[in-house]
Amino acid sequence: MVQSGDIYLFSNSNLPMGDYHIFNWAKNELQEDSIQYKRFKIIYSKKKKKKSLAVFLNSLGLFGLAGMHRIYLGDYAIGALYFFTYGIFFIGTIIDFINMNKLINKANFKIAMESLNAVEILSEIDE
Repeated sequence: MVQSGDIYLFSNSNLPMGDYHIFNWAKNELQEDSIQYKRFKIIYSKKKKKKSLAVFLNSLGLFGLAGMHRIYLGDYAIGALYFFTYGIFFIGTIIDFINMNKLINKANFKIAMESLNAVEILSEIDE
């Protein structure tokens, strides 16, 4: 089972981190049967980034439209840099293909943290 401190380390690896890992982490942070956990699942599921779309957008970089995957993942500055330099002359685009799991993990970890904060704010409002 993924512990709360392990989720950050997992997000920096090149191994795919699925919803299972995120939801187990959330179960440790929140009570599984609570309304907070259900809210977390709804918020996270709507915002999470999909690997298939990121790979498709990255493949556009090989045809001259580089950086769209980085913008999709929330790295706006790097996305703009890739766009104006053709993915830093295609090298960055190819490296991002290799590191796609890591990029997705980081984006989804950030979304999980934002979702957890949103749930905590909503629970404070409910009280």
